[in-house]
This record gives sequence, structure tokens and C-alpha cells, in this order.
Amino acid sequence: MSFVQSIPDAGQMAYYPRAGQNYVPGMIQVQPGTHPVALVIVLSILFGGWTGMLLNRQIAKGLVFGLLAGGLLTCFTFGIGALIWYPLTMIDAILVANKLNRGQAIKEWEFF
Repeated sequence: MSFVQSIPDAGQMAYYPRAGQNYVPGMIQVQPGTHPVALVIVLSILFGGWTGMLLNRQIAKGLVFGLLAGGLLTCFTFGIGALIWYPLTMIDAILVANKLNRGQAIKEWEFF
């Protein structure tokens, strides 16, 4: 068998594993019990909830909330906005991580 013959065709390469019995296309979902909720909690406490959002695979939401909204809010309010923003993003990341760990499908911009 040559190298060229051992390369799978496009039909074989287009395999997307399903995240369980209740797979919902276009949603973020993992196998129940496999999402690292403890790591999301630690990262959210240390660096802000936006890092937990990134770990929850909510990439756009994490970048917008962490870098743009959180950074600008903190700069323009001289840090006072962070007193409200930081706990809200942290709680959101943790609650969404718990949903993922239970096997629920979430949207990219789903909150709490």
C-alpha cells in the first residue's frame, strides 16, 4: 500500500463526533461530566470571567466582554466599573460551565 492510497478521502475526513444523545447542531456541547468546571472557576477568579468564557468555547463573547467591554469600562470609570463587571462575568462563566458539564447545549452568546 502506498502513501497516497492510505490517505482517507474527503468523505472519511468530514467526521464530527457528536457530544451525546441530544446533540444540537450549531450549538456548543460537550460530553456530560467532562467539562473542567473547577478550572473555569479558578481562571475566572484569577483573571476575570472572560477567561472562563473562553474555556467554555464562547470565544467571541469572551473577547468582547473581557478585552473591549471590561477593559474600556474599567478605564473610563477609573476601576469602579470593575466592581460590577468582574463578579457578573465570573458568575456567568461558572453557570455556563455547569450547564456544559451537565451536557446541555449552549449558544455562543448565552448568558447565565
